[in-house]
Amino acid sequence: MVKGLPSNKIFQDLSIKFLLLSFDQLYQIDEQQGLHLEYHDDENYDFWTENQESIYSILIILFQSIENFLKKEICLESPLLILSTPPSKWKNKHFNDLLIYGFDDLLKIYSELRNVEFDEAIKAALSKIKSTRNTIVHGVYKDLIFPKEIITFTNIFLKEIWGCQWLKDIRPFIPYEWETCSETIMIWKIVCILEKYPGKNKTCFLLGVKTQDLYICPMCHYYNEKLLITNECDYSYFIRKNGKKYLFCPICENSYVLSNKKCQNSDCNDKLIYSKDDFGYFCLNCEVFLDD
Repeated sequence: MVKGLPSNKIFQDLSIKFLLLSFDQLYQIDEQQGLHLEYHDDENYDFWTENQESIYSILIILFQSIENFLKKEICLESPLLILSTPPSKWKNKHFNDLLIYGFDDLLKIYSELRNVEFDEAIKAALSKIKSTRNTIVHGVYKDLIFPKEIITFTNIFLKEIWGCQWLKDIRPFIPYEWETCSETIMIWKIVCILEKYPGKNKTCFLLGVKTQDLYICPMCHYYNEKLLITNECDYSYFIRKNGKKYLFCPICENSYVLSNKKCQNSDCNDKLIYSKDDFGYFCLNCEVFLDD
């Protein structure tokens, strides 16, 4: 009997923490060069070449997130399935003393358990991140890696493996931002990185947003003004619930109800004034809060 079998939660927590760490480090280094500069601009090409060690570390962390996610999914069936040590050698052994399958085998086991068949492009991308990580860790890697490549791997991971549940899963691990009293600042950093590289359409897909008719979120707009993460908190969209029309934000998960209050701006004829208890009134047209 194998002793000390881990729960799937151990690998899930590691996967989430590694993912958040990779996003946070990429945001920090990208912010040094300026979020509104493209990664291939001549003016910041030297910056990225001089910071390859940081990019390498981010790729390694992202790989660890993917690998631990696969372990978590397989452990939902049984942690014994991730052991490569033959069962004949399990007797009275502790789990940590046994060998675990490598990335390729974990991916194959996951595919069989979930009945998933990846296309050749996805297989090539996953093989690329694995081989790149292995060369960085065990050899000498000389090719340049840019942020766009890291986010391409991340996009594939979230879209093709983790699925639409990813944002819900990571929410409990999002740190509270004391300066703004907000729990969404880290999510907006993630959104900024995703929006900058894969683009807004792919970011909407990852967020589960199925409409292009998007609006500013009043609460996210308020908090982001303090830290200047982004000036465009526009992922909110209209939903109907119990016969009423609400503005819903998938980032902060707040809903705002249509108000009868008029905008105080004489040049504004918009009637899209939304409110939330204890948060005031917000004009979607002017993108400002109104005086009570």
